Amino acid sequence: IYMAMVPEAAVGMLACARIGVVHSVVFGGFSAESLRDRVLDCEAGPAPEAGGVLVDATRSLGATARMARLVEGFNRLRRPLDIVAATLDAAVGMLRGRTATLHVLSDAGDELVIAGGTGVPADVVEQRFGRIPLSSPLPGAEVMRTGRPVVVSSPADRIERYPSLEVAGIEYDPAFVVVPLRDSDGRAFGAMGIGFPEEITLSDSDREFVEDVAAQCALALDRARLADAAERAQEHLGFLDELSATLSSSLQIDTALGQLTGLAVPRLADWCVVRLLVSPANPRPMVGTAHVDPDQVEHLTRLVQRIPRDLGASAEIDQALAAGRPLIRGTTAAEMLKPLFDDPDDRAAMDAVGVDGVAIFPLQARGRLLGAI
Repeated sequence: IYMAMVPEAAVGMLACARIGVVHSVVFGGFSAESLRDRVLDCEAGPAPEAGGVLVDATRSLGATARMARLVEGFNRLRRPLDIVAATLDAAVGMLRGRTATLHVLSDAGDELVIAGGTGVPADVVEQRFGRIPLSSPLPGAEVMRTGRPVVVSSPADRIERYPSLEVAGIEYDPAFVVVPLRDSDGRAFGAMGIGFPEEITLSDSDREFVEDVAAQCALALDRARLADAAERAQEHLGFLDELSATLSSSLQIDTALGQLTGLAVPRLADWCVVRLLVSPANPRPMVGTAHVDPDQVEHLTRLVQRIPRDLGASAEIDQALAAGRPLIRGTTAAEMLKPLFDDPDDRAAMDAVGVDGVAIFPLQARGRLLGAI
């Protein structure tokens, strides 16, 4: 019995004992050569009344040893990014591939998002296949829709089945396989593609081996994702507890706002600002600011104070706050904010503060808008 330290090993031992089969137990982490030596050392001979099946075990035993080492290696990893890298390396090494990519399902569940790749130009993959809608006619999307692997054995096969892949500037491997990644409940949460340096024809055993490798990789990645989600949930609860304690520690609004932004930086963002609406009781805007670079806090504070009451210059922000919904922008964030500032010095200060992306959330209580963070 040549297996890793998994429950199935104990099941196999008990099963052999139950039916009276003479057997030897060898830990799956040993090499195929070690197993061969143990088989020869037994000096077993045929019995006239014995029956059985002769199996070509060379590849199977070697594959089992590699699988055991793969699982053992995964068990030492905790971070999803590390497991993605190990998964891709393992897939290429164990399956004799040349390239590999791994996509996971987006939070919205409507597209695949690239999680990593090896042997492929990252910028090209990110641009062309960074996000794959599940409705698209691409192999990864098909795998998610059907739950079955896709095997493309040659360039002619690829062109016939997936003509939308033919894009100038992208060179594909002659053959590739795309398999689903399933969690412990059997639900597909991603897809892994392995490219081969030459045309292939997969036998049933080859296909099973590919699926076994993908299954081990998927389970390891799923465990890491669940652990990471649990850790983040714990961090969120801790942050909310700390936030509640901080805000209740002072009755001075200015102090509370400063403490709030200080908690958010650098845990959540590179900088954070809070501005409350002006009122007859508070004719000047009350703000709180924090920045990872202390030298930029003064500039950031001045900018927030100079934001006009009328946000008509930035209709996006005005409409979002009026509707009580968040507004999140990436590379277009600076373009959205600059119309709020007419002074060239203010715009220069905004560039110095850094606006590569921004998320604006309304602060509401009892149906009233109090300000924004």
